[in-house]
Amino acid sequence: MKYIVPKSIGYVPSDFGIVEKNDCAVRAIANVGAYPYPMALKLMAQEGRPRGRGTPWKALDKVYKSAGAFDITYYGERMWWLSEKHKVSFRSQGMTLETFLERHPKGRYVVVVTRHAVAVVDGAIVDLGRNKAGKRLMASYQFEG
Repeated sequence: MKYIVPKSIGYVPSDFGIVEKNDCAVRAIANVGAYPYPMALKLMAQEGRPRGRGTPWKALDKVYKSAGAFDITYYGERMWWLSEKHKVSFRSQGMTLETFLERHPKGRYVVVVTRHAVAVVDGAIVDLGRNKAGKRLMASYQFEG
């Protein structure tokens, strides 16, 4: 199995004296430079993310859009209903994380795969650990800068 090693681990909660887990969606938005980690954590909590738990899709989508995500695409047949609900682009053809990195060598993105979100900055992953190259994308959010 092929893995992609992150370029950087980016922000971690302990950098701010915060004890947190299951915060990949929070770290991802901080790592693309949209918000500082403490602010991202607060905004996700205001939208319904329970402390120490994963981020509900509704909260993730709302915070990412309010942070300035401007090119949003959902991937794969199972995501068509969410693309309609959130009024974003949809591609029925899925894409792997490895393919996404190859096709997006420049720019800042948050990429959502099954049960995980990662920051992609100029074609490289910013995350705590390695990611499976063949992991299928559910969504991508592009940010300025």
